[in-house]
Amino acid sequence: MSAESDVENFKPVVISAKNQLRFTLLAVMDLLGVEGDGDFDIELIGSLKPEYYEFEKDTLIKDAMAKKYEIQQFESNIALMRIQQDITKVAGTPVIGAFANYTLMSGFDTSTGENKYWGEDSWEGNLTVGVSVSMPLSALFPWSKENADIKKGEFDLEGLDLQLRTIMSGIRLNIENLLLKIEEEWSKINSGKKGIELAQKLYSSSLERYKSGLISSMELKDTQLGLNNAKLGYLQAVYNHKIALFDLMDAVGVDHF
Repeated sequence: MSAESDVENFKPVVISAKNQLRFTLLAVMDLLGVEGDGDFDIELIGSLKPEYYEFEKDTLIKDAMAKKYEIQQFESNIALMRIQQDITKVAGTPVIGAFANYTLMSGFDTSTGENKYWGEDSWEGNLTVGVSVSMPLSALFPWSKENADIKKGEFDLEGLDLQLRTIMSGIRLNIENLLLKIEEEWSKINSGKKGIELAQKLYSSSLERYKSGLISSMELKDTQLGLNNAKLGYLQAVYNHKIALFDLMDAVGVDHF
């Protein structure tokens, strides 16, 4: 009766695992654009195996700062705003212009009507030179629209710089946090390996003792469950380690290490 009760208790767990697996496969098919009514067979190949990587934190942060789209976008916006700010400042500065004009006329013989190219009164010249200065008069006053636009541009630039520094700080902290997470999960993986070894030895010993009639079936079942839980804990640590690796790839802006 105890065994039958255990079977009934484990059935919902198995059904839940199958449903989660089926839902995950449907989600993958949807991401891949595969059409179907969900009537397919499941064949799992391979296994969850840990992959160890050594990382240099400063290198990862440097790569992230160079590759992340958010940073590139803000840097481009800041560069464009600086250009606009320079144009705004130039609009209020004086525009200085200079001009020169020289008029040259030959002499004229009134008796014959011919031009006189030689003689003291043959050439007359007038030279006109001038300088003009043009600027908005309102730009001379600190409360003018021109000065207000310059101040507004400076505030906008400071705001973009602050947002950029915030994003960069967030990326840096995220990378540091993920590196700690990866190290933590790797420690759990190593601990899980030891746990499986100990649980396996305990189960093998309990099995021999059960065959010899030294322990009950309930005690044997407990060691079996202990071994199963140790394996599940190890696989969960491997899974969490891989997820942390994928999150780190996204934080750095790469698709592989």
